[in-house]
Amino acid sequence: LRESQANLFTITPSLLHQLVVDLESSKHIHKCIAICSGAALDLALQKRAEACGIEVLTMYGASDCLMISANTQHNKCNGSVGQLIEEDHVRLQESKVEYKRKDASGLMWHALEDLGALDENGFLHLHGRASETIKTAEGLFIHIINLEKELEKVTNGCQCIIYPNPQNGLDLVCITDSEKISVDKKALMEWNDEHERHEKLTRLAYITRADFNTFI
Repeated sequence: LRESQANLFTITPSLLHQLVVDLESSKHIHKCIAICSGAALDLALQKRAEACGIEVLTMYGASDCLMISANTQHNKCNGSVGQLIEEDHVRLQESKVEYKRKDASGLMWHALEDLGALDENGFLHLHGRASETIKTAEGLFIHIINLEKELEKVTNGCQCIIYPNPQNGLDLVCITDSEKISVDKKALMEWNDEHERHEKLTRLAYITRADFNTFI
C-alpha cells in the first residue's frame, strides 16, 4: 500500500483486518478511502482502520455488480450499509431484503437471505440471516446446521451456535445446562486441523442456558 500510494480501493473485512494490523505494527498513517463489502464489518475494526487514516465506506448488494445500498463520504452512518441506491427497487418483506431485477419474465422481486431494517434517515441496517447459511468474513457461504450438529458431539452434548468471526473463521458459543463445562479442547483442535480455513474455530465462549435465555 505504501509503495503504490493508493488512495481509493475496495477490500473485504478480512483483508482490511490484515491491513490494519500491519499499519498498527508499523505505526504508519495512510490517508485513503476503503470501500468495504462482501461480509459484515465489525465496528471496532472500522474504528481501528480510521485511527490508521483509512476512511471506510461500506456497501451492500446482491453481488459486486448489483449494489443495493452504500455509504458515501458526505452521507454515511457507521454500523449501517448505507442508504438505498434505488428506493423503488428495494423493499423489506417481514424484515427480509428483496430487490427488483429484470429476468425472462420481466421485472420480478427477488429475496435475499439478509434481514434488515431502515432507520429514520433511510440507512439500511442488517441484523441477521433468514436462512441457516452464513457468509464468512472472507465472503464464503457456509451451511451451519451440519457443522453445529458435528460440534455438539465434540462438546459433549452442549448446544452449539456458530457465528462468523469479523476477521476470519468462526466463533463458537456453547450453551450448557449447568456451570460444569466438560468440552474436549483437544477434540476442538483436531476439528480445526480437519477443516478448511474458513470453517476453523477462532473463538470459543461458554454460557449457561439460564444466562442465555436471560440474554436473549
